Formats: sequence, structure tokens, C-alpha cells
Amino acid sequence: MSLQRDRGPKKLRIAVFGHVGQENLGDEAAFQALLEAVKRYRPHAEVVGISVDPANTSSRYGIPAYPIWRETSGAGLKKMDEGRSRPEMHIQPESSETVMTSFKSYIKRMPLVGYMVRQLLALSGVASVLVPEILFLLRIRRLLRQVDLLAVAGSQHLNDYVLGPWNFPYTLWKWTMAAKAAGTKVAFVNVGAGPIRTTLGKWFVKQAVVWADYHSYRDQSSIQCLQQLGVPIRVAAVPDLVFTLRMPVSRLRLVPGHQEKVVGINPIPFNSADYWVGASTEAYQRYVRVLASFAEWLLSRGMKVVFFPTQLTLDPRVIQDIRACMDERVIQTGSVTEASVKSVDDLCAAIQSMDYVVASRFHGLVFSMLLEKPVIGISYASKGHDLMTYMGQGDYVLDIMTLELAVIQQRFQEMELRQEQIKRTLRERAVHHRGVADAQFDGLFALIG
Repeated sequence: MSLQRDRGPKKLRIAVFGHVGQENLGDEAAFQALLEAVKRYRPHAEVVGISVDPANTSSRYGIPAYPIWRETSGAGLKKMDEGRSRPEMHIQPESSETVMTSFKSYIKRMPLVGYMVRQLLALSGVASVLVPEILFLLRIRRLLRQVDLLAVAGSQHLNDYVLGPWNFPYTLWKWTMAAKAAGTKVAFVNVGAGPIRTTLGKWFVKQAVVWADYHSYRDQSSIQCLQQLGVPIRVAAVPDLVFTLRMPVSRLRLVPGHQEKVVGINPIPFNSADYWVGASTEAYQRYVRVLASFAEWLLSRGMKVVFFPTQLTLDPRVIQDIRACMDERVIQTGSVTEASVKSVDDLCAAIQSMDYVVASRFHGLVFSMLLEKPVIGISYASKGHDLMTYMGQGDYVLDIMTLELAVIQQRFQEMELRQEQIKRTLRERAVHHRGVADAQFDGLFALIG
């Protein structure tokens, strides 16, 4: 594969990288926030996306998009090439005869890679696995040679606890090294880190971070995680990228006033075998029972319950399990519904219609607080505790590991009594957080003049 630039003055090109296209609206929101920042700070730049599902990303955001992983690289690159209206980014297939020559030149420019590849090639049968990856590395380097900045958009990219070291850690290391070999600047913008448990995962993450040109992290827990790896950190934590999203009222489908108080419940597949490393059926069922009992308690108090997802594939399954655990007579009252959420705008509209929220997912908390909704956080990681504390809501965060019905009921009643004060605090903190999060873009875009 080779890339050809059009004749004439060089255009500024920025590649926004995110694990988007997987129905996770938190990741999509962070990606969208960085795209908005590019438009504000570098309005004439050409933007491309690097995502899990390039076709989805291209359709959703109206930009050319390329695959993160080689499993989709051939089809993704070919499809994007056929539909491209920008000839300056035209992609030519790589000739198989030139692969080894190009690869030898390539690895000389990538720190420590030459040694690693020689060791791997010494192992029997490894070559057949390496060749497709080598081809993909050559593809992405040719793409990145046409790009001035590779910007990784927020989210919890720096971890190995979900899919191991060969997923997020290796992918970020690979793209970082390819960018450095291509002479492209690399920025980790407001990323989250941890847990990182494997030796290989720690090595991949450390190398990727050390070789990047710009860093900002979304919470103190992420900074502490990287410090434990021996990474020097010289920046303070910056609020989540989603705080910089522009959400005018025109985006929100406001609903008429209602008499019933509406409580939104945002679950997560905690300890579910579909998602969780070291899953425990007993722990998952306990979590489902507590939320089902809590929903029944809300209904007994004359409130309406609306379940809503922020991960559109996994969360609806949990919602189904919770509703199945509830009393059938209660379900038939019509006071229990599930919000129709397909996009970030849908999510905002759903939360806007609620009076209170109980959220387990990180961005379920973020959006609730941005929309000034009193929220109880059921936290499964320190990032949730950090966020609630930063927003002045430390009294309303509960540990998912020790969640009990009586405690969540008590905190909810306390929140009801203080709701006006909570809204004022959320409004003030959100304004402050947006200012701090916006300020990081000055340093980011200074990388490319």
C-alpha cells in the first residue's frame, strides 16, 4: 500500500483515534468531543477517523475512516477507498514483492521493534502469524505519513483487564510506534488508565505513553496507575472530554411537564460472563436483584422508572434481566419503561426527561451531571469515585461490590431532600470543568502550529 498526496500546498491533517463503532456511547461522546475541538481550534484541518467500525464512523461523523485492527483492514480500507471523494488520500495496494524490503526499512525506525521481531521470527510457525500483521503495519504507516497528528480520544484505553494485553495495550503501542516511524505527532487526550495487571500489558502501555508527544489524563487514579509503571507525570488530571461537548437546548427533545417523578436507572453488566473478566454469576445475580428491588421500591412511592443504556449491545441484556427479576404485577402497571437510545443525542434527551438518575456506567454519571440531574453513582472502579468527588457528590457514590438495597434507598432519600442544592453545585462544577477541559486544547493543537 502507498499513499499519494495531491499537488499543491500541504493540508493539515489530523487523525482522531477511538475504539468507536462498538455501540458504547461514552466512547462515541469522547470521540465527538475531540472532533468538535478540532473544528474550533483548527477549522481548516482535514480530519480522518481511526475506529473499530470505519463504515459506522464515516456515516456517523461524515469523515473518512480507517480500521484500528487488521481483522477489518482489507475490507475497511477497500470500502473507504471506493467511496472516497478526496483523491489526495488515495490508497494503493501494497505489492507482496516489496513487503520484506519495506519491512526491514520500517523496523529500523521503530524503537525496540527490530529486536522483538527477530526473537519472534526465531520461533517455529510465527512467520505465518506475523506476515498479516506486518502488512497491516505497513498500511498504517503509509496512512500516518500523510497525517500531522494522531490524537487518541479519551476513554479508558490504557488497560488490559477487559481483553488482555494484546487488545488495547498492543493496539495503542502499535499505532504510536507506527506514527513515530512516520514522523507523525502522537497525543493521548484525556485518556483513562488502569487496571493494568500483566507484565506485557504494562510494557506496551508504558512504551506507548513515553513515546507520545502530548498527554492528558482524566482522573487522579489514571495518573497514579501510570506512575506505578514508572512513567513520569508532569500534568494534573483534566476532567473528562465529554465536559467539553456543546449541548445546546435545541439538541434535546424536551418533554412536557409531568406529575410523576421519573428516575432513570443505568445498569452495567457487572460480573456478567458476557463482559466481565473473572465473572461471577452469583455477584451478577445479586446486583440484578438489588436494582430490581430498588425499582420496585421507587414504584411503590408513586415514581416512574426508566431504564437506559449507554452501551447499546450489553446494557439492554442487563435491563432485561432486571425487569425479569421484578414482580410481574408491577411491570404491568406501565410505570416501568426502557428508553429508546441509539445515539448521544438520544441519551441526552432521555436523561433530560428524568428527575433523578442512578447510574453504574461512568458516562451515565457524566451526562447526568452535565444535565444537572441529581445522581447516585454505583461505582465499579476508582474513576467513578473520583468523578463524583470532583463534582461535589462524594456522598452519593456507592461501591458496586458492597451494594445493599437499604443503603441505596437511604442515599436516594437524602438526595431528594437536597436536590436544589445539588443542581446548583453540579451547574457550578460543570462550568469549571468545561473551562479546565477546554484549556488542554491549547497545548494539544500547539503541537501542529
